Amino acid sequence: EILNLGMGADASIQKSLRRVRKFSPMLQRFTEVQGAFIEIDHQTGKITAMVGGSPFTSTNQLNRALQMKRQPGSTFKALLYAAAMEAEQITAASIFPDTPLVFLDAEGDAWLPENYSGDYTGFINIRNALTNSTNVVSVAVAREAGMDTVHPILAQIIDVKEKEIPRNY
Repeated sequence: EILNLGMGADASIQKSLRRVRKFSPMLQRFTEVQGAFIEIDHQTGKITAMVGGSPFTSTNQLNRALQMKRQPGSTFKALLYAAAMEAEQITAASIFPDTPLVFLDAEGDAWLPENYSGDYTGFINIRNALTNSTNVVSVAVAREAGMDTVHPILAQIIDVKEKEIPRNY
């Protein structure tokens, strides 16, 4: 469902999903998309708004904004892509291979970045790679754009001084 929404699903798909859920409360419970949102005043650091998911009920007492464990890597992908676009190294339509990659470090040890699902889709554009949070494409973008190119732009985007970012990549 979330892929359909992200890809601009037509109303008939959404109508069908609502009809199925209406007659199956258990299915609705497990297929409803959940999310969280926190708004922070970047000047003061104070939280100005927070939504923790669906309404608090006897069957849903989880505040996703505070209680879910999240990995920041997927958030960073959007920043990496933005920096590479700002550097005019890629566009949303740029195509990259979503295929297994092997990198060797200075000692000859292999690193194989993988997608969370363990699957690969072949060639994919940046727009879809971001929508699907494709790890392998993010690595390819970082290599293609060049970390020396995107590093200063990333520092500016996240408002971190150059000297505060380790350069051991």
